[in-house]
Amino acid sequence: MYEMFMGPWEQSIAWDSGAISGQVRFLGRILETVKMAGKTGEKTSPLLAAKLKTLVARVEDGVLNQKFNTSIAGLMEWVNAWRAEG
Repeated sequence: MYEMFMGPWEQSIAWDSGAISGQVRFLGRILETVKMAGKTGEKTSPLLAAKLKTLVARVEDGVLNQKFNTSIAGLMEWVNAWRAEG
């Protein structure tokens, strides 16, 4: 995930093992958010549902065009919106 987030797939990047911790924290936030959502049982707002549809399109485009960094950035933005709604 770190390598895919750092830039376009064909671009060379300098390895920074310290930056991997940011990806680990992000995955932890996803897990924490999913656990909280499962406990509350609240319905998703229409705004967040619309943002999810946009995210799906963005991820699909990123995968098809091997621009995984934009897919991951979109996922990060959506998780932040989800947590803010929380």
